[in-house]
Amino acid sequence: MTIKRWFYNLNINTIIFLTLILTLLFSILISGYFLFHFQKESSFKSLHNDHYKITSELAKSFKLPLKNYSKAVVQSIVSVAALDERIVEISVSDLEKSEVFAHAIFPDRIKSEIYTQTMPIVLDGERYGQVSTKISAAPMHSQIVIFFKVTTILLLLQFGLSLGFLFYVLHIKLTRPIARLLSFIHTLSDYHIAPQSAWYYQDEIGRIGKAFEQAKQTITHTIMSDPQTGIHNHYMLTKILQNLFYQPSQRNFSILLMNITNFNQINDQYGHLKGDALLLALTQDIIQLKKPETHLGRWSGSSLMLICPNEKCSDIESFALQLANHVERTLYEDKIIVQCAIGIAQTQTSDSSINFVVRRANAALDTAKKRPFGTVCIQTDDGFT
Repeated sequence: MTIKRWFYNLNINTIIFLTLILTLLFSILISGYFLFHFQKESSFKSLHNDHYKITSELAKSFKLPLKNYSKAVVQSIVSVAALDERIVEISVSDLEKSEVFAHAIFPDRIKSEIYTQTMPIVLDGERYGQVSTKISAAPMHSQIVIFFKVTTILLLLQFGLSLGFLFYVLHIKLTRPIARLLSFIHTLSDYHIAPQSAWYYQDEIGRIGKAFEQAKQTITHTIMSDPQTGIHNHYMLTKILQNLFYQPSQRNFSILLMNITNFNQINDQYGHLKGDALLLALTQDIIQLKKPETHLGRWSGSSLMLICPNEKCSDIESFALQLANHVERTLYEDKIIVQCAIGIAQTQTSDSSINFVVRRANAALDTAKKRPFGTVCIQTDDGFT
């Protein structure tokens, strides 16, 4: 299987999507860990460098032996160094007298780890004293916590954007169009056609979907329509009858069956092409006469069916008589006279399937054929009228 076919396989597509998500999450976590680790190491290094710099500068600030300084001057030097909020304690010791010459401590700054740095006070190569400083890592930890929060938010944002991009590419552009395409393939035999195309993407899958949609419309039209007249065929009429019968709100309907009793003679005398042209002209007349909600189709070779939703036999009797009178009085091409018989039946509460009402309509039609041309026979509870 090639890589291109992999991406068009829904199961593999899902596995790839989940694998990419896990890989992305793992890479973000690893990068976040190393970034945090390097930042922490850099902060500790910077802290120690600052500590060393503060201590060495404080030691170098004494240009004379400590005995030449007053304690007030030394204390002021210490106070300047203590302006750094990381400084916890400063001690200046006089080695000549073996005593602490100046000392400053800040208890409120004693937090987290404490680091000590000691530097000698050297003048002309001779050691006169030493400076000791203690520094707290608390401010550095606060900065690291802030850095961690900001980094976490940025990494989560990066993960969200990457996840959205993967979702768009694999789901919007691949999985969902393929699912829609499969839906069209599975429903090619359905007779419902959507009024608007669902394939609005101008990509390869969109073009495939449009091709299937066009094929579906062609196949559906072939399945639904009679090739000679363009009206519903037997299959479509059966579907309509089933839909109406199994919908309680529309189960009360009537069927009108019309048979051209001299259709075989017309075919024998004028040819099948004339017979087909006659059927087409007749159906066009019926379309002009029937109601918009009435379904018209070709039930068999010489029989047409009209399905009248929410109408009883008595409701369509006048239409049937008008239709029979119109057919009998019309001269079609080559002055062909059409003779017809019409049978009408309606659904009953005892019917368990559409076969019962169709059987009664056929029985009414057979009765009408035995009577004079243009007869309309209606099925009733007492028989046929």
